[in-house]
Amino acid sequence: MSYSLKIRIGIVFFFILLIFFHLLPLSLHPFDALNDTEDCVLNTWIPVWVQQQLFKDPLNLFDTNTFYPHSNTLSYSEHLFPQALFSLPVKLLTNNPIAVYNFIFFFSFFLNAYGMFLLTRHLTKNDFIGILCGIIFAFNTYQINQITHLQLLSSGLIPLTFLYLHKYIEEHNLKNSILFAAFFLYKKRHMFSSPPRALKSVFRIFLLVDLIAILVNLLTGGVSINLGILTVNFTNLTNQVLVLLFLVSVYTLLSIGIFLFKNRWEKSKENTSLILYVVIGIWTLLLSFGSQFTFLGKSTGVIPLPFRLFFNYVPGFKGIRVPSRYAVFVIFCIAVLAAYGLKYFFQRWEIFFSSNSRNLSAPPGSLFTSEISRSIMP
Repeated sequence: MSYSLKIRIGIVFFFILLIFFHLLPLSLHPFDALNDTEDCVLNTWIPVWVQQQLFKDPLNLFDTNTFYPHSNTLSYSEHLFPQALFSLPVKLLTNNPIAVYNFIFFFSFFLNAYGMFLLTRHLTKNDFIGILCGIIFAFNTYQINQITHLQLLSSGLIPLTFLYLHKYIEEHNLKNSILFAAFFLYKKRHMFSSPPRALKSVFRIFLLVDLIAILVNLLTGGVSINLGILTVNFTNLTNQVLVLLFLVSVYTLLSIGIFLFKNRWEKSKENTSLILYVVIGIWTLLLSFGSQFTFLGKSTGVIPLPFRLFFNYVPGFKGIRVPSRYAVFVIFCIAVLAAYGLKYFFQRWEIFFSSNSRNLSAPPGSLFTSEISRSIMP
């Protein structure tokens, strides 16, 4: 076993121990206790419902046994579909909904910490900085205040998405493009456009997925998203055409943006990366304020903030009922910027001590010499 692999395994166990002690006494009761009696109960039921319906009646996944006679009632809350998928082995082994919930709960903390470690370790080439930033992202006050919201704790794929974006821009290989596309598609919606030549392998994946999605849209009337509700429309294609046109324009802008970002990246990787995370942090901070906020008794209601404009004119934003949840991206950017700050600090610290090592060692050295000389003098 290589030394680097031993270090990685040690870091994994360190995060696991940190999470175990942080979540005591729940850590001792994974099969019979929850950390809350309200949201956690709902988020315990949802994954188990999804797992059950996948085998029994997948076409009616969103038609739950609640709010009768309404349909699509699973869309009244988060569907937690990815969490239900990766916790399926726990359900099959234990048939215990509480065990399923706690597995997702603990794993979310771990993925937040380790995902951020991998990203910041890649950016700084420093394991210690990666560990510190993993702790920042997994155990910050915002995440702890939202500890009953499983959907908000599941943020670990955000750093992994950016990690493989960095790796793809640096290495241009198929493996990183597939991983970036997979994590990006998990967090976002499908997009469709012609890819820039420099990013073909990434955008071929997007293109393939979107061609399949468009084919389904044309054959069935498509899947439309409205106010966070997933509906299937077999008769009216107008809304789907508008949504597809919107996705084409967004994907085109994304293609151009990443292409320009790549050219800029090659000239000055670290400065460009810093600017990227500063811009994302400021932008998501503005979005987290919602449509308006009050400062010193004065409201910004007269001048609309960005979120109001997006809410009114951009499809999908009406499904976001709590704009403050964008804070998770702010925390993400803060953790990455902290990594760069720590890297700079350690570099300056090393330069300071290396340049002053002789001067710093001179006084004790002279004292030692004088003591020796005194001992041999008559």
